[in-house]
Amino acid sequence: MLATRSAGMQSDAHGKIEDMVVAMKMVSPAGTIETRLTPKSSAGPDLDQVIVGSEGTLGVITEATMKVHPDPKVKDYHGVLFPDFESGAAAIQDAINRNISPTMFRLQDSEETSSRLA
Repeated sequence: MLATRSAGMQSDAHGKIEDMVVAMKMVSPAGTIETRLTPKSSAGPDLDQVIVGSEGTLGVITEATMKVHPDPKVKDYHGVLFPDFESGAAAIQDAINRNISPTMFRLQDSEETSSRLA
């Protein structure tokens, strides 16, 4: 996940994988690179962000220290069907305007929806 800078459909709640990296260790042709367990700094590039998403071109990530979040006490999933794409887009905009923020919004058009149901 780190090497490809993965982001899942429900990454809205805690951020994408690069937002959860605290420190990493990478073995490269030039040697081992270890980033520090320190707060973010404005002094130069953030090596964690250079390594994340490098897809192995810089080396192999062998260790990672990550932020973790507890599972919610209740997981409650719901889906809503709208008569057309425009109605769904309007409902999402209305939710945003009202500060209603579920962990995920996903709006599919009728073609994508029918291919998923087939």
